[in-house]
Amino acid sequence: MAALVFVAGLLTVAAVEDMLEEAHEAREDNRLSVLAFIAGFAFFTLVSTRVETVLGASDGAGAIGGTVPGVNAGGD
Repeated sequence: MAALVFVAGLLTVAAVEDMLEEAHEAREDNRLSVLAFIAGFAFFTLVSTRVETVLGASDGAGAIGGTVPGVNAGGD
């Protein structure tokens, strides 16, 4: 599991560095681009937490270590 997290972190860093380089190739940065980036990040965060709430993963029965409805844990 640690290796998977490590690789995900490396890929995230590579993607962010690539996006930042392309963003700075523009002739000038303006406030609109910065605000759009912040708004997009905030929107993504809100959507991801809302999806988790709608799917019922916020009650501790998420995909990792959670229970599946209709499945008997005792194996009967």
